[in-house]
This record gives sequence, structure tokens and C-alpha cells, in this order.
Amino acid sequence: MAPNALTAVRRIRWPARQHGCHVRYFTNWWQKWVDGKNPDNPKNALVSRLLRQEFIDPYKIPRDELEDFRRQYLFRYEYPEWEAGDNKSTADMESEEYKQDAWERLRRKKGHIMERWKGLYALQAPRKIETQTEEKDAE
Repeated sequence: MAPNALTAVRRIRWPARQHGCHVRYFTNWWQKWVDGKNPDNPKNALVSRLLRQEFIDPYKIPRDELEDFRRQYLFRYEYPEWEAGDNKSTADMESEEYKQDAWERLRRKKGHIMERWKGLYALQAPRKIETQTEEKDAE
């Protein structure tokens, strides 16, 4: 078979590859699991969001460390440090103030781990694209 005929057959069989590599239009399972989307878990999504606020990339954290950290957060979320005389109910558990209080208690207890993660698994800042006007301003 001539080389031109062979390439023509390949173009017909694999049209997705004629412009280079195959493109995937979805994220992988790891990103969905970390973000709490698959399976649907709002508390895991909350932990990922809070880690990003601390400039830690949750995608880079090893699975066992992330799972342990989530467990620690859930422990502080489900069993708050209430005093005996406090009149707090479980209805307060869905408020942002309650979630932030659980995060602050976790930060006090496990802050050394978060500081290590900031060095190892830092969240990459988006690149700034320089324009011509910025170059003129710099001169």
C-alpha cells in the first residue's frame, strides 16, 4: 500500500487525532473527589475551599494526609468545644460562623501541618500577562 493511501485510511478511521493529540473535556476523578463532587460531599468541598483560602493546593496533597485532615475537621465540626453553660443548639451548625469556628480550632491544633503544606503544596498564583501599556508604565 502506498504511503499516501495509508495516511488517507488513518484520517478516515481516527478523525479526532488528525489535528494532534486527543482532547478530554472533563477533569479526572481525583479532582472531583478532592472537590467533594463525586461522591457528593459538601463538607469535603468546604475543606478544599478553606485550604485554597490558605494558599494550599488540595490536588497536590497525598490522599492519606488529606483524608486524615478532613477527618480532623469533621471531628471539630461535629463535636464543638462548648462550655457546660452554653445554650447552643445543633441548628447553629449550618452557619458560616460555626464552620469558621471549627476551622479556627483545627488551625490551632494542626497549624504545623498546614505550614508544612504551604511550603510543599503551595497554590500556584495565576500568571500575569504583561501588556504593552504596563511595559510603557515601567519605563
